[in-house]
Order: sequence, then C-alpha cells, then structure tokens
Amino acid sequence: MNIILTGEKGFIGYHLTQYLKWIKKENVISVGRNFQNESKKFTNTDWVIHLAGVNRGENDQEVYDGNINLAKDLINIFNENKITPNVIFISSIQESLNNNYGNSKIEASKLIKEHCNEKGKEFISLKIPNVFGPFCKPNYNSFVATFCDKISKGNSPEIIKDNKVPLIYVQDVCEILYDSIIQTQEKSFEEYIYNINVSEILSRLNHFNELYNKSGILPELNDKFNINLFNTFRSYISPLSQLTRKIDDRGYLIEILKCESSQTQMFYSVTKPNITRGNHFHFDKIERFMILKGTALIEMRKIDSEEILSWVINDSDDLTIDMPVMYTHSLKNIGDDDLICCFWTQEIFNPLFPDTYFEKVNLI
Repeated sequence: MNIILTGEKGFIGYHLTQYLKWIKKENVISVGRNFQNESKKFTNTDWVIHLAGVNRGENDQEVYDGNINLAKDLINIFNENKITPNVIFISSIQESLNNNYGNSKIEASKLIKEHCNEKGKEFISLKIPNVFGPFCKPNYNSFVATFCDKISKGNSPEIIKDNKVPLIYVQDVCEILYDSIIQTQEKSFEEYIYNINVSEILSRLNHFNELYNKSGILPELNDKFNINLFNTFRSYISPLSQLTRKIDDRGYLIEILKCESSQTQMFYSVTKPNITRGNHFHFDKIERFMILKGTALIEMRKIDSEEILSWVINDSDDLTIDMPVMYTHSLKNIGDDDLICCFWTQEIFNPLFPDTYFEKVNLI
C-alpha cells in the first residue's frame, strides 16, 4: 500500500512514518514539508494522511486561513492529477472549543470530505487528544515535552493550571491511524487515553530525574503509561552517564545499573592477577557472577562445613555462577591479565545493612 503523509516532518508525522515503514512494512512516499510542490507523487497513492496544519501565527486569522489553504492545496493536487486517494484528516479536540484553530479544522475537514464524497472515496476524520512521546518540540504544544526539556536542563517547570488532561502516547496514535485505514472507519482513541493531572506528570518526571538521571536507578515501570512517559523523558537527557570507579589495591568496581522496583543491581569488577576477592557470605542476598575476561578460581564452602567446592572458569566457558546463601565464597584471578567479572544481585547495596559476613573459604 502506498501512503503519503502531509506534515511528515512534524512530531506525529515522524513517528507515523517510522511505524508504517518498519512495523507495518508499508510504502511511505515522502513529499517533504512543502507537499504542494510534489503533486506528481500523489498519482500512485492509496491513502493520504493529512497531518499538516497551522497552529501558530501572527494572529488568529493567519492560523484559520493557513489550515483552510492547506486543505484547498490538497484538493487542487487531486484535481490537477485527476486522482483522489482515500483520505484520513487529522483534526484536534479543539474543534469543540470554538476557537480559530478548532474552527479552521472543522471547515478544512468539510472541504476535503465533500471532495472525497464526490469522487466516491473514503474520508475519515480523527480528533486527536493531547499527544506526548519522544522528540516532541518543547515550549510548543505539549506540556510534557516542555517539562522534560526543563527538567533535563536543571530547571524547575511551572504549573500554570493543575487540571486533569487526556493524554495519548504517539505510538498509540500511529496504531489507531493504521487500524482506521485497514478497517476503513473511524477508530476510537478512548481506550488509549490516560486522564491524569498535570502535577502528577511533573511529579513522575522529577522522580525519573532524581532516580535515573542523577543516581543511575531504573524507576519502577509497572504499567504501560509509566514506560511511555519514561521513554519520553529519556529522549531529552544525555545518553551518557558518568559512573564512579571504586578503586582499591585489588583493582576496581563499577556499578552499572540499579532498579527501584525489584531493587536489583548490576556491577562489574576488574581484579589484578593473583588477587582474591570475596571470602564472605550472605544470609539473604542472591548473587550471580559471570566471567567476561580472564581466568578465575571460584571457591565456596558452606558455613560450618569443611568441604570446599572449586571451579576454574575462563571467559570462553560462557558459564554463570550462582552463590547460595550461607556459603562463603571467593574469586581469585589466576591468569596473567586483569580479570573482569560481571555481578547481579537482587538488592541495591545498603551500607547500613550489607548482609555481608567475612569468613575465609580456605581455613588452612
């Protein structure tokens, strides 16, 4: 199926282009920002999704005329090429607010609908709620984008009015638009909408910033909305995070990631040749190790037992080692180069309650 998006370079247009291209494997025909100059590309089109719109201008009349003129431009292209594809018209919930932007969307919709009806083509109008998602332009239409941008730059966003807002994630919009094409009928946004207070959004974003951006702790992602909001927030922060190298005479250790919900933690250590780490045990802590580089001697002994279990493991073995509770254990670098080992544990280390008790594996 050949699909053209007007306004393809905008926020929704970008996401919809990638959704159609990669997920649905449809052919998206690029017409650029000035689609009026690409009329020939419309000749082999099955559907046009009219996203292009004007919502900012020197005055209200400029906004109104801009949207009407875009609709007329589209109709002129159809007439010029003697074709009329099926059309999805992207409108706004502002149609009900009796303002120039909403009224212009109503009138533009009527113009295109009348033309499609005359030509016996499908026409679908979708009134999209407040959309949020990665890469949305801040200080424009989305307060979520503005909040993310300000927080990522160390500023404190201001709440103008703390009311409940219907929000929809941009990928959900893409899914509804595609379903509308496939089923040739207007699809409801209702089941995808999250009605949430502005203050709650700000609270969650600040929480993401404190945990993830500042402390390297993955926040609790217990529902789809939180995942979508977190992915939105991540698109505004640096992809690089400075980690702290904890150095001692054995080598060093770096914590990679911690998780708020499960309290899990990942880290890795670099151990110098002939150096031993560990010689301790835990009552509750769950640990799993893996050798990423080098050769290690792993030894463990159950507390109050004399039997020592031991393994020589190197990076090519692709083995993991689970440390049972109440087994004192040690890890020794028996190679000639640095030993790199990755660790996972189910809890974030708390120096006040370390659950770590020192006891040598080898009592001799």
